[in-house]
Amino acid sequence: MVKHTTPQRPADRSEHQIGNTATPTTGDRLLTREQANEMLGLKAKTSHTLRAMAARGQIEAVRLNGRVLRFRESSIRQLIEKGGVE
Repeated sequence: MVKHTTPQRPADRSEHQIGNTATPTTGDRLLTREQANEMLGLKAKTSHTLRAMAARGQIEAVRLNGRVLRFRESSIRQLIEKGGVE
């Protein structure tokens, strides 16, 4: 008889957070909205500005799931080098 077990879910959701945010192919860090806003000097409390910039192709974003979006650090640095946010 085979006993089936259900995997245990961690009680603390923090175990599901991203540990190493470097992407395997590029070694490029993925930044949260707060980190990207800080680098760009934006005071926004939401990601609307960053999402719009990603939609226009100004910065590169990575969708981790249906709701979570991260921004490539190299893309943010390139934007800063070009003169920052328009």
